[in-house]
Amino acid sequence: MFLDFAQAHKLAFLTLEVRASNYGAIALYGSRGFRSVGRRKNYYEHPKEDAIIMTKEFTDGTEDPDTGAAADGL
Repeated sequence: MFLDFAQAHKLAFLTLEVRASNYGAIALYGSRGFRSVGRRKNYYEHPKEDAIIMTKEFTDGTEDPDTGAAADGL
């Protein structure tokens, strides 16, 4: 999966765009740790629609991925 690839190659983050009406995909990405960070107006055509910009940040294992605080014991 692309998340495994990103972590294995020590990427700092991944960013994607998804149709604003694609609630299933937004929920899926959210469950995988992506968060909404913006909107691109009229990004898609046929039909015209905004895109939701989502990103997921990766840590080096020394931080809590939700808070960014130092992990216990470190």
